[in-house]
Amino acid sequence: MNNRLILVEGIYYVLVKVLFKYCELSEMVVGLDIFGYSKNNSA
Repeated sequence: MNNRLILVEGIYYVLVKVLFKYCELSEMVVGLDIFGYSKNNSA
């Protein structure tokens, strides 16, 4: 049970780190493009 908890914590940590990096990248590179695309799509 303890090993399972550690595994879940590790996966969660990696997920958060990847999500953070992805947000950082999209903000720097394609953040504006994504927003523009979303506006065009909804309108």
